[in-house]
This record gives sequence, C-alpha cells and structure tokens, in this order.
Amino acid sequence: MPPTTVKSPTIASGPVAVLGAIVGGVVGLLAPLPLALFLRHWLGLPEIDPTPAPKALTATYWLPWTLSWIAANLPGVILILWPPTRRVGRWYLIASISISTLIVWFYFGFEYKGFSPD
Repeated sequence: MPPTTVKSPTIASGPVAVLGAIVGGVVGLLAPLPLALFLRHWLGLPEIDPTPAPKALTATYWLPWTLSWIAANLPGVILILWPPTRRVGRWYLIASISISTLIVWFYFGFEYKGFSPD
C-alpha cells in the first residue's frame, strides 16, 4: 500500500480567491457607512454633534459602527463555516476586514473628534 500524500495547507489562489477578494473589498468599502447610518436611525440614536469638543464615548458613537463592521464581515464568516466555500470566504474576510476596519475607524474618528470648525 503506497503512502498517502498530504497536501500542504496553502492559501488558495485562482479565480475563486480573486472573486472572494474583489467581493470582500467592495463590500468592505461600500457597506459600513450606509449600514451605520441605517442602524443609527433604526436604533433611535441621536444625531452626532459635528463640533470638535470633549465628548463621552457613549453608545451613540461606537454602537452603529461596531454593528456595521460586524454585518459587513459576517458573510465571510458564514462562508468559512461551509467547507465548499471556505476558500472564497477566507479571501472575502481578508479583503473585507482590512478595508472595512479602515473605513469604520475613519468615519468613527470624524464623528467622535468632530469635523466642523469651532
């Protein structure tokens, strides 16, 4: 009986990886802002005061952005759980997490630090 060959656990490449990375990048770029605005309205949170002033870090600031980040990255986690879609999910998450994290922190900084003149 010949010994079995074990394939190395390399990161997938090819059209599936490219598709996952493109979709994850687009979702990570375009989804967080509309989701955060929708969640702020849906949860009945007050509007943000745009003047730069010392503020307490309340749920008004962090909750919509945290939930929108989770919602943008959740499809990748779901894809990873099912073995046939694991490769596309891995690349979706790599692209989505890296881009959506930058987008969320960028807009969160504007909201928390203020973005209008005194």
